Amino acid sequence: MKTLLKKLILSFVLIFATSMNIGAKVVSYPVPQTEPLSSDYTVEVNGITIPVYTASTQHHDKKYSIAYFDFSGTVTITVKSNSQLSKLNILPDKYGIRPSVNKNIATFKLDTPCDISFEPDGCNSPLILFSNELEKSIPSKDDPNVIYYGPGEHNPKNGLIKLTDNQTLYIAGGAVVNAGIEATGDNITICGRGILDGSDWEHNAGPTDYMINAKHCNNLVMKDIILKGSYYWTIVPQDCDRVLIDHIRLAGSRVGNDDGVDPCNSSNVTIRNCFFRTDDDSVSPKGITRAGGESHSKSVENITVENCVF
Repeated sequence: MKTLLKKLILSFVLIFATSMNIGAKVVSYPVPQTEPLSSDYTVEVNGITIPVYTASTQHHDKKYSIAYFDFSGTVTITVKSNSQLSKLNILPDKYGIRPSVNKNIATFKLDTPCDISFEPDGCNSPLILFSNELEKSIPSKDDPNVIYYGPGEHNPKNGLIKLTDNQTLYIAGGAVVNAGIEATGDNITICGRGILDGSDWEHNAGPTDYMINAKHCNNLVMKDIILKGSYYWTIVPQDCDRVLIDHIRLAGSRVGNDDGVDPCNSSNVTIRNCFFRTDDDSVSPKGITRAGGESHSKSVENITVENCVF
C-alpha cells in the first residue's frame, strides 16, 4: 500500500512539474538599440519576452519577421499576431504543431528545438521562429585565435571579416554583425547564436563576392548562426575539402540570386539541420571551369544534405 501511494505521489509530482514547465530553461538575448523590431508579432516563451526582428523579401507583401531563443525542457510559446489566426499554418508539417488559438493569440509547446514558419496568411508576413539547445563550449574572447562579437550592433571596417588558419569567428546571441566574410585556410570555425546581416548592400554589390566567401579551406565548420538579408550567393565554399555546415539558418529572399549553399569545386561537404529561406536555390553544387579569373581543379563530390528545411 505504501509503495502504491509513493508511486501515485511521484506520478502527481511529475505531471505537475511538466504542466508548470518546472526544470525548463529559456534564454532570450538582448536586441541592439539600433535594430528595428517587428510590429507584426510579439513572442513569449514561458512568459519571457523574445525580441522579434524584421526581415524583407522581394515577394508577396515584401516583409516577414524572425525571432530566436535557446531552451531546455518543455516550454510554452505564446505568439500574438496583428492578424487573425483562423487560417494559421505552422510549417513544416513534420513537427505536428497544433496550436491553441484564441482570436489573434496562438499557444503551443515545444520539448525539442526546431525551426518553424508561423503563417497566419500563407506567404504574407510570416514569423520565422528559430530555437536552439542551450549553448555550450563558448569560445573565450581572450583567445588570440578568436574574433569575438558580443551583444550589440557591429560594423567591421569596410564591412569585411577575414579569417585564416585556426581562427574562430564567434557571433554571440544578441549581436548583429553587418558584414561579409572571406575565409582562406585550415581549421576555420564560424559559430554563435547571433546574426550576420548583409542587408546594407544592394544586389551583387557586397564587400566580398559572396556573403561567406570561403576559398581553399580544409576543415571549415559553420554552425548555429543566423544569416540575414544576403546580397548574393550566401555560403560559397570554393576549392574546399571537409566542410560542415550545421544548423545554419538563412533569412533571405531580399534579393535575387541569394543561393543558400553553393559548394563550388569542393568535396566532402555536409549540410545538415539547416533552415533556408532564399529567393533562389537552397543548395546548388557547381563544377566551374573558370570563375572570377581563377582556375578550379577540384571535382564536386561527396556532398551530403540531410534533415534540412527549404
